[in-house]
Amino acid sequence: MIPSLSAIGQTRACYTTSMRHMDSQLLLKIVVIVATAVVVIYFGSLGYLDFTSTTSGIATTPEELMAAGNYDRAIKSYRTQIANLETLTTNAQLGLAQSYERNEQPAEAEATYRKVVTSDPTEKDAYVGLSRLLIEQGRYDDATTLLTAGLAELPDDIDLLKLKDDLANRDASE
Repeated sequence: MIPSLSAIGQTRACYTTSMRHMDSQLLLKIVVIVATAVVVIYFGSLGYLDFTSTTSGIATTPEELMAAGNYDRAIKSYRTQIANLETLTTNAQLGLAQSYERNEQPAEAEATYRKVVTSDPTEKDAYVGLSRLLIEQGRYDDATTLLTAGLAELPDDIDLLKLKDDLANRDASE
């Protein structure tokens, strides 16, 4: 018996629908695999994954690495943790200073910006924020001194150079 054209059309439509469904499932699997790979590479680069371990692959703590006698990896792990904390602390302090500034608490903002400048003299955003705050308060000499110190640390920073130039042009026009 020869199948009718409508039966062939229905079979083909059913096949096409199932292929589309299979293609979307395959695509979803590929996306999940790629996303997993990206996460593994990212956390591996931060030192959180132990690719040499035969167990779960999750890094042990620096304390456990020390206890196991793996001092090189313990040092690397401690350095990674400290670097992450320093970045987090600096970003948190800058956010706090900006919040104080926007909440019209200039004394607190200034103190927090100065704390960042002292702890990380290469943090441009602290120089920029504090300089602008000082300029808004009319403390031009303080701003000039701060910008000079910032440019000693970051001599090619365009934002600091522009602020200092704007301040010098302001002084020249008076």
